[in-house]
Amino acid sequence: MDPTMTKLTHGHTERDWTTMAALDPELPARTQPREHSVRCSCGRATWNQGGACDAHYRLPGAVVALIGRRWPTLDEQAAVTVIGEVTAGTLPWRLGVAVLDRIAAERELVAS
Repeated sequence: MDPTMTKLTHGHTERDWTTMAALDPELPARTQPREHSVRCSCGRATWNQGGACDAHYRLPGAVVALIGRRWPTLDEQAAVTVIGEVTAGTLPWRLGVAVLDRIAAERELVAS
């Protein structure tokens, strides 16, 4: 576990915890944090669950699974963008969900 993490984040990095908690407040407590650091594709060490540093952030697997169940046609980058706005406080969570619903609906229309 990242030695800088506290019990408040359940051992997760702040970025992972904030992302998971924005989607489901109980999710960080129900998921296992990374036990060892890994190298991002850019060479930086990271403790993020997605295996990428904050500059190249990838969503934790638990978040990807939740998104996949609710918005199966949504790509990860769209989710990262909207969830990033929610966690930064620039977009209310309910509006973020509405945006994700709209993007997924448009993708379904294009696919059909």
